[in-house]
Amino acid sequence: RLDGQGIARIENLEAAAQATHVTLHNNRITKMENLGALSHLRYLNLANNLIRRAEGLAGLRSLQCLDLSRNQIDLLAPDDLVPSLHLFASAGNPLRDMDPWAWRSLLRSLPLLRHHDGPDSAELQRELVEHVTTQRDHVTKRRQRVSRQRQREFGTALNE
Repeated sequence: RLDGQGIARIENLEAAAQATHVTLHNNRITKMENLGALSHLRYLNLANNLIRRAEGLAGLRSLQCLDLSRNQIDLLAPDDLVPSLHLFASAGNPLRDMDPWAWRSLLRSLPLLRHHDGPDSAELQRELVEHVTTQRDHVTKRRQRVSRQRQREFGTALNE
C-alpha cells in the first residue's frame, strides 16, 4: 500500500512486477505512467489524485478493478481502458459531463463490466433520445427556414 504518501509520480514498480493489487490513492499523482511492468495487476486504486487523463493501461490485460474517482479526468475514450475491467469507478471527475454517445461507446468497449458509477443505461438512453430529438428538431427547423427562403426567392423571381 502506497496510499497517502505524497507520491507525485508512479515509478520504480519493477520490483513489484508480480503484484496483483496496487493502492496509490490519496497522493499527488498527475500522470498514469510506468504501469506496464505490472502485468499481473488485477486491482488498481488511483483515487483522489491529480490525474487528468486515463492512460498507460494497455499492457494490463488482467486488470479487473480500476478506481480513478476524484481526479481531474474530463474525457475517456474506449482505448483508454482495458476490456478486462469488471469494476470501474470514476465519480468525482468532470467526465460526468461527457456526451452520452461517448459514454455509450466507452461502456460497449468493456464487455465484462459489472459495475460502474457513471450514468446508468436507462439514464444514458434518456439522454440519447433527448439528444437525437433535439438534433432532429434543429434539422427540421433549418429545413423549414431554407424552404421558406427558397419560396420567397422563387416568388420574387416570378414577379420580375
